[in-house]
Amino acid sequence: METITETQADAQTRAVFNDIRTTMGVAVVNLVWRRLAVVPSVLQWSWQTLKPHYQSGAIPAAAWVLREQLELPKVNQINANELGRLKHELKDAIVIDDVLRSYERGNAQNLIALHHLQMCLSSDSSSNKKSAWSVKQSSIGLLDSSQSVKQTADVQFGDIPGLPPSATLSDDLQLLVARSTKVWVPSRFNGVSPSVFRHLTPWPELLSLLVTRLEEIERVSVPTIDSLAAQGLKMADRHAAKLGEGSGGLKDLTNTDRRWLQEVLDVFINGVLARGVIIVPTLRQQIA
Repeated sequence: METITETQADAQTRAVFNDIRTTMGVAVVNLVWRRLAVVPSVLQWSWQTLKPHYQSGAIPAAAWVLREQLELPKVNQINANELGRLKHELKDAIVIDDVLRSYERGNAQNLIALHHLQMCLSSDSSSNKKSAWSVKQSSIGLLDSSQSVKQTADVQFGDIPGLPPSATLSDDLQLLVARSTKVWVPSRFNGVSPSVFRHLTPWPELLSLLVTRLEEIERVSVPTIDSLAAQGLKMADRHAAKLGEGSGGLKDLTNTDRRWLQEVLDVFINGVLARGVIIVPTLRQQIA
């Protein structure tokens, strides 16, 4: 799947990426934005449509509530023997947690935001004149004081290593990333590879353990990841409907751009984020 990395981005795209990172309160620009950057007009329109809902606090608040509501698989934490083998890598536990927490924040926010863009497409479609919006303006309340304190802490990140290009990884690391992708991404979305595992390659022993745990969770978890992801999709859809109409206008997009955006939304909502909002916090719990 073609994407534009932060190092490849031209000045205009890099400025949008920087704005996304700052406004969303994440340490990395998630894969969906790097995919949208392939068509700069779609990236610009999507971000202009969504940014007001970030600035108002509506999407971050909704994403925080979503994360609190999600049911996760019941799994055991890393045991004492495993901790012993990982001792030298877990010296970087704070950095590792920052990596996972950034993806956890980004996935929840992006799932709600992309549902919102999907509603924009649906409400403007000539085949669906009935508006998808439940309200005209955002009805999502801001977080209470205790939640706001936690949310403020949740935005704080230290230095996170850059995302290594796939071509620079050893064969063993590429195999681990491929194994994780096979579990994470439904087969109909072949070619999509979530970035988080590649971001964990500086810690190969931990990565190997987490991939093995993910495969185990997929085999034995009750409820299943799929059923939990389906619940998450429904909750995200409800949160997105409460955002109200966007400030952008589809008149700014060509028909070709709109069709391409719809395809991207399908891939990321159903192929990456639905399971990602379950998988990443579950992995994060392993090293809590």
